[in-house]
Amino acid sequence: MGVVRLRLARFGRKNAPFYRIHAADSRCPRDGKFLERIGYYDPRPGKDGHKRIALNFERAKYWLSVGAQPSDVVKRLFFVAGLLPKPPFPRMPKKGSFLNDHTGIGIAGLLEGKEENQGEESG
Repeated sequence: MGVVRLRLARFGRKNAPFYRIHAADSRCPRDGKFLERIGYYDPRPGKDGHKRIALNFERAKYWLSVGAQPSDVVKRLFFVAGLLPKPPFPRMPKKGSFLNDHTGIGIAGLLEGKEENQGEESG
């Protein structure tokens, strides 16, 4: 048996998605065979304006404790439900400031270094 994944299986009709949270073998298709249904997620807001999520916390904790890997979306849903800590989000540098933030050299320093290297190679 492959790695167990906690992932979403899509149900519902066209333009009206409804997802079940499954523990499934990673080799099985998205809507195919699964080991256990852990909960559901309805991304469409109800009359109260909120999206619905229901989880069996004990079973979700069990699958995480035996090494099941949640997908990115399930990881985010578990964070919203309070089951997992906040997933790390990559910090993207501002446009044009990458060299200044990470190397401390700056573009002028890089250009000077290239000019010096080119002079040494030709001479």
